[in-house]
Amino acid sequence: MEDGEEICRQHVAKTFVEAIKKIEVERVKSLHMESCGISLLDTKKHHTYSQTLVEGYYIMTNTTTDDKIEQLDEIKRRLNLDIQVIDNR
Repeated sequence: MEDGEEICRQHVAKTFVEAIKKIEVERVKSLHMESCGISLLDTKKHHTYSQTLVEGYYIMTNTTTDDKIEQLDEIKRRLNLDIQVIDNR
């Protein structure tokens, strides 16, 4: 992250959610990104996909590791963030 913090959790979905929290949920929400045809962050839970509730938003986590990396790279680019997204597989 920009402050030098490394976010690496046991599960990719948890790492993804923690990264979005660190970037700030509202900033990511303002990008109006989609994933699997639904909003990446939404106030309503989708009946089919796995999502994680954070600060009143359901974050879409039902994607592949590669998808999550691409989404974080897009967030980084669009918000002009000085962060590294590293694939530790």
